[in-house]
Amino acid sequence: MRLENIRFKAKTLHDGMWIEGDLKHLTRGGVAIEGKHCIMEVDHSTVCQYTGLKDENGTDLYEGDFVRVMGQKRLIEYNSEFCAFVMKETEEYPMRELDFLSNYAFEVVGNKYD
Repeated sequence: MRLENIRFKAKTLHDGMWIEGDLKHLTRGGVAIEGKHCIMEVDHSTVCQYTGLKDENGTDLYEGDFVRVMGQKRLIEYNSEFCAFVMKETEEYPMRELDFLSNYAFEVVGNKYD
């Protein structure tokens, strides 16, 4: 992933709306996202990192997003054991690496914090 593609989104403390941009750690504690026009303090529990992928509609794919692929709704998560973003699957196949998605059309259909 290119350096300029390392970005985050989170829900603001002000109004709960999503903001995308650079993640900032505040000196007094807490975190903020620096977007295109402002810096907003955000709910740290909703911070999601960009995966570097876009869906079939050009929508950015973030950690915590749900995707619809092959008629199934799946969750995108970061797996610290593999140091990679993965797609949660079924009990038989508990997870797949995201390169699996390059073989299929998929669509972002929500986020686990919505």
